[in-house]
Amino acid sequence: MKYLMSLLLVLPLFMIGCSGNKSVTESECRAQGLVLKKEMRLNFRSGKYEEKYFCAER
Repeated sequence: MKYLMSLLLVLPLFMIGCSGNKSVTESECRAQGLVLKKEMRLNFRSGKYEEKYFCAER
């Protein structure tokens, strides 16, 4: 029972770390000498297309 309670208290702390904004900015890509690219990806949960930004080589 103690193990279950401690797990339930610690688990939300790990989930908070995963919820941050992980989008890439154009200035970050330029600093690395890369180009910012946009790609449309299908979100299978919602069935809608979403924009995904990432750094790519020129």
